[in-house]
Amino acid sequence: MARITVIGAGAIGGTVGAFLAQAGYDVLLVDVVPEHVRIMNAEGLRITGIRGDRRYPVRAALPEELRGPLEIVLLCVKGHFTEAAMEQYASLLAPDGYIVSLQNGLNEEIIARYVGPERAAGTRTVIPHSLCSARYCLLRHMASSPTVEGRPQQPHRAHEPPPLLSALASARALG
Repeated sequence: MARITVIGAGAIGGTVGAFLAQAGYDVLLVDVVPEHVRIMNAEGLRITGIRGDRRYPVRAALPEELRGPLEIVLLCVKGHFTEAAMEQYASLLAPDGYIVSLQNGLNEEIIARYVGPERAAGTRTVIPHSLCSARYCLLRHMASSPTVEGRPQQPHRAHEPPPLLSALASARALG
């Protein structure tokens, strides 16, 4: 099973990462806030919302603790941090690894400049009314699971759904 590295463990990255970990995937959440990383490792990630109040056991690290090669990267930082994130993490990507942006478009071209268009994919991600702090993620008024959908940019593979989408679908069913 491929290792999944989630860069940015805020509302989107934390939620998707927690649901993937619950579904049995090997997931590492990476965040720049030391207290957030410490709490996630010690207590799990707390997600509160329409489905109740739960703690999800997760593994987390600070950026400087991250080592390659990275197989699957879910990029979940704010859009204006994309360039800096790529400068920091692109060199850690495995030769057959790829990066999926869960940033709702506009950043795949930046990612592709660093790793090539065949290793960059964008998505549309919907996690309604979310907020994340060092202590928990609050998902209010969430009537359904998070929605993540996308396709690789390379035309010769556009008809194939990336394996990650299957993983996200199974995690969504468990979330």
